[in-house]
Amino acid sequence: MKYVHSHSPPWSDALPTLHVITPTYSRPVQKAELTRLTNTLLHVPKLHWLVVEDAAQRTAMVSRLLENTGMNYTHLNVETPPNIKVLKKPRNARIPRGTMQRNLALRWLRENINSSSGHKGVVYFADDDNTYSLELFEEMRWTRKASVWPVAFVGGLRYESPKINSQGKVFGWRTVFDPHRPFAIDMAGFAVNLQLILSKPQAYFKLKGVKGGYQESSLLQDLVTLSDLEPKASNCTKVLVWHTRTERPLLVNEGKKGFTNANVEVDMPKRKDILELVFLALPWTLLITLWLQRAGNSLPPVPKVNRTGASKAHQRSFRHHESCIIKNKHIPEITRMKYVHSHSPPWSDALPTLHVITPTYSRPVQKAELTRLTNTLLHVPKLHWLVVEDAAQRTAMVSRLLENTGMNYTHLNVETPPDLKVQIKPRNESIPRGTMQRNLALRWLRENINSSSGHKGVVYFADDDNTYSLELFEEMRWTRKASVWPVAFVGGLRYESPKINSQGKVFGWRTVFDPHRPFAIDMAGFAVNLQLILSKPQAYFKLKGVKGGYQESSLLQDLVTLSDLEPKASNCTKVSPKPEPS
Repeated sequence: MKYVHSHSPPWSDALPTLHVITPTYSRPVQKAELTRLTNTLLHVPKLHWLVVEDAAQRTAMVSRLLENTGMNYTHLNVETPPNIKVLKKPRNARIPRGTMQRNLALRWLRENINSSSGHKGVVYFADDDNTYSLELFEEMRWTRKASVWPVAFVGGLRYESPKINSQGKVFGWRTVFDPHRPFAIDMAGFAVNLQLILSKPQAYFKLKGVKGGYQESSLLQDLVTLSDLEPKASNCTKVLVWHTRTERPLLVNEGKKGFTNANVEVDMPKRKDILELVFLALPWTLLITLWLQRAGNSLPPVPKVNRTGASKAHQRSFRHHESCIIKNKHIPEITRMKYVHSHSPPWSDALPTLHVITPTYSRPVQKAELTRLTNTLLHVPKLHWLVVEDAAQRTAMVSRLLENTGMNYTHLNVETPPDLKVQIKPRNESIPRGTMQRNLALRWLRENINSSSGHKGVVYFADDDNTYSLELFEEMRWTRKASVWPVAFVGGLRYESPKINSQGKVFGWRTVFDPHRPFAIDMAGFAVNLQLILSKPQAYFKLKGVKGGYQESSLLQDLVTLSDLEPKASNCTKVSPKPEPS
């Protein structure tokens, strides 16, 4: 059991500290999930992140990730014994994943913060695979005892929520599964005042004698009563957190033909568990079957928080000895085509603009995916976000979300005809999702930016369900023609990548699927100089006569040759974006 933290709480300023507890465990998508959560938490002022690994020792990957965030953090570890892991025991004889890790974090807080110090803070349990609106953290910051709010995509419902009476008090639970639980709430749906945690040392998540779905109650019933709960999120009428889950990538080609280089950190665990795949995939299967009417809630305003370049505090570590823890022109003419943007490019400052193109379409997780991507892009300076809906008209939900980001954006829409959609036609007669939407964004750039204006910029295609390291955007910013890098979890591999020779030039592709494609690269794996896009008006993603997996080539072969490609990400030895199956 080891502790590492960047500096000791409490801090001197008056704002209550948010102590965010995140249990995590080794699996292929772990680094992607933690990267995405980092991009969210970096916006939140006065935050202390307690990351607890389910492992016998702290891993180098998580240690490096935390150190590079520049955040205030504590890195802990405790391994759940194999005999009580979720996948090994019947439902009522196991403990849910993360229980011992959350308990260790609670214990750390009690051992390191004196209850008589008057330290103001709030404790929140944030799993690494959920999606969080930035408003949520400010809602919980002034919690007096315990605050509560709705959570989306739990219990087989669009959302679960506390029931609120006319006096603004909680009197029950909007849920189908066992609504008579003392606190029928998801782990992501509550926060507790730190002083209450410190004053009740017996309050932990119970390890034994707790039925499935009762873990939250096992903690809260030692801390509060129903009448103590404080409804947040506009009296529990808004969803600010989504219980999203990522499918485990099917790495069916990993290990074939010498693929891939194990030294490239993605990250991949040594153990595989088929049942874990079922547990991760099942909630998404359920959501797809529950294609209900999308909620009309707007995304609340997202404040921009400037990151300073202050040096990291000195780190220290120590060991605590104890054995028991309780703890086309290929773009058709379009009749419905609307443009909305916050201000017209180009901008006057010298930094090249990143024009990020995101196709999107209506589905239950759309708002969650766009919220998560927003939290990443808000960090990137000099960015213009082109969001293109696959719809007959722009939807109110996406319009509100974009308006409330405060970003420079353009909101477009074009509907893919039903006869061209992937689900309707055989693979070689369909077009991949997002093709017409990306083409419309390219057309918008050509119609609204004069090639002779000297506007400096780079174009990148960022799907809404991928994960992006912030480093990626600065890597691509100075692209001269077209820059390239590895992408994780594509083609049945841990990652696909360009092959780089000793002169630092691309000479082929590390991929199993059709490596002889002109550009055997994923959509997330390249960026193109804006002036090159403007100077080649014939270059679009082709709608017809393009085999599956050749969409990227259909654009790039009208723009560049192999010798023009500029390897990024340390000569293509680092993985930046991590596509997530949805």
